[in-house]
Amino acid sequence: MNYVFSHFGKEPSYLKTFFNSILSVDENAEIFFISDYELKIDKINLINLNQFESLKQKFEELKFLTNSSNIDNNPLWATSILRVYAIQKVVDYFNLKSFIHFDTDILIYESFDKLNSYNLFSKNKINITSHDDNNLVFGYSYFPQNKLIDKLVEEFDKIILNYKYFQNRLTKDGNGFISEMKMLSIVSKNNPSLFYFLDSLPYSNKEYLFDPAGYGQFLDGTHRNRGNYIFKRRWIGLHTDVGKELKSKRIKVKFKNKRPYVFYNNKKFKLASLHIHSKRLWKFLPNSYSSIV
Repeated sequence: MNYVFSHFGKEPSYLKTFFNSILSVDENAEIFFISDYELKIDKINLINLNQFESLKQKFEELKFLTNSSNIDNNPLWATSILRVYAIQKVVDYFNLKSFIHFDTDILIYESFDKLNSYNLFSKNKINITSHDDNNLVFGYSYFPQNKLIDKLVEEFDKIILNYKYFQNRLTKDGNGFISEMKMLSIVSKNNPSLFYFLDSLPYSNKEYLFDPAGYGQFLDGTHRNRGNYIFKRRWIGLHTDVGKELKSKRIKVKFKNKRPYVFYNNKKFKLASLHIHSKRLWKFLPNSYSSIV
């Protein structure tokens, strides 16, 4: 299966760990990675932003996104929007028919072929994880057809063209930042048939669940709020669907024997992915992990 990723800015210290985790779990993985910095990593298809003049121009056009009043001094909120265009370029350049995409601070624990054998995915929609009613997140996404990324870019273009309208509707001061997660949610509400939401909670009794962010944040906190195992304190985002259920104690999540599980009603469910918002990927590596690149 094709895995397409992007990252812009400073190279993450955990990048090779991220690549190794995928290649260790999915022997059929073919990884494509686009960035704006120079890399030399064997077994990874590396693409530089500077190869594509049209993409560089698009990035220049979108720089106004960083001028919002509540961007929290974090340029990653803006580049997370830009990556949708970068992914489209990579998919088109390599003529990829289908692909998987998720954030670069995520670990997987099963190959795509195994997950696909459980009929977890739609064959004609963008498969994605939902954070809450107003935010979708690339905790795990599968595009079974390349035309779906083209459609997503079209919808992002419409939002950006009418960006002030959405700022007025969706931000407190009318000058706030419309994140990529909110843009995805806007698209899904305008085009409900475009997305298929992967299960994150165990109530539909699926064999595998996917982590939008809440499970990983509970286990190890966020990049700003770390958990504390000694005093049994966990970070819970009460605005998220997963966070609400963890807080209610209807479900539990544990990392046991090199993989994460969700427990509900005396049953155990496997998490296919874990969103390590703290960036400490080394703490949650899958059992099959090995240094390949």
